[in-house]
Amino acid sequence: MTRTNPAKNDSPVALGHPLPFGGDKELYYKIFSNYEEDIKTGCWNWRGRTNEKGYGMIDIGDNPPQRVHRIAFRLHNGYINDNLMICHKCDNPRCINPEHLFEGDAWDNTCDMINKGRAAWQK
Repeated sequence: MTRTNPAKNDSPVALGHPLPFGGDKELYYKIFSNYEEDIKTGCWNWRGRTNEKGYGMIDIGDNPPQRVHRIAFRLHNGYINDNLMICHKCDNPRCINPEHLFEGDAWDNTCDMINKGRAAWQK
């Protein structure tokens, strides 16, 4: 079961609250007004374009396409540490819910995969 979120009227932007860490209001709205919430999982599934691996993608200015979950994490937390990945607790590449995202390196991501029984040798 999903709930469409066309404008997210209860979002900080719609309510006039300041964005975390002085974020970009236009970009914040562009990201957080374009998902469907899966009530069962709590995932906020990106409704826009995805890449071949299922990750949401977005164009920002003249830059190459960016993974939406990374932008969502940055907008919510204010930064992404250099050389770190943004991993999904929910294992859903379309999810942009900041509560489902965490920073980690390749080792953290591998440990997360093994702990959840998703490694190829565990199947």
